Amino acid sequence: HHAHAGHSSLFRGRRGPLQDAFQPPVPYDNCCIRRSIQARYSHAGVDINCTPASVGVVAMGDGDVVEACDGQVVGGAYTCAQGGNYVKIKYIVGDKPLYVFYFHLAQGSVAVLAGTRVKKGTQVGMIGTTGLSTGLHLDVTAQTNQGPADGLYNPTSIVDFRTFLEMDNWKAC
Repeated sequence: HHAHAGHSSLFRGRRGPLQDAFQPPVPYDNCCIRRSIQARYSHAGVDINCTPASVGVVAMGDGDVVEACDGQVVGGAYTCAQGGNYVKIKYIVGDKPLYVFYFHLAQGSVAVLAGTRVKKGTQVGMIGTTGLSTGLHLDVTAQTNQGPADGLYNPTSIVDFRTFLEMDNWKAC
């Protein structure tokens, strides 16, 4: 499949309805996958590193902000979650809900409010290292049903957003 002229380099390769409805939360070109979902370590998300280390994180599609929490400081108490400052957005993919957490956002960067609707590409925060985190990175955790921000690992509901949304043009770090 060839890329259509006029489309951004964000969308290299195959295009279809999902690629029109959704975009990566951070760019492909200057970000890479550091860690994937690891059941044995109960790591439910996909960790992404970027250069520069703190870039804007955007909503992958039109959706509803279910939760948003800010104010947690690096190295401080988990006042939002073990995942630090975060935003949780409900997307509809086909006719099924997909709940996506964006974890470890920088303190003071969360730019959306719970109960609001966001459009694809809206900045929701900046990459940070709040919560249980070693260095600046984005953790994108996706599930097919509602779950709490802490104690997320549930193999029946956790999915890899890259597969689910046909969005996997990052290199490994």
